[in-house]
Amino acid sequence: MVFDKLKPGVKLELEREPNNNFDSYAVAIYYENAKIGYIPKGSNVDICTFLDMGHTDIFDVRVQSINPNTHPEQQVGVVIFVKAKE
Repeated sequence: MVFDKLKPGVKLELEREPNNNFDSYAVAIYYENAKIGYIPKGSNVDICTFLDMGHTDIFDVRVQSINPNTHPEQQVGVVIFVKAKE
């Protein structure tokens, strides 16, 4: 529903899902109020740990790539930067 709004550079948000039945370290990725996916299982432990510790403002999450012609789980590429301390 929001796919046409996603372009490289668009800002995204991370949200921890501690009660996720499939992954106890689940971190969802949102565009506005729409969940567009998850950080892959196995790559989410460190980010999950920081979010659980209350460090919700240290990540800059952006759309890196869009490919509508691939498997739905691979259509949106995301990059996550850790912000420098101000």
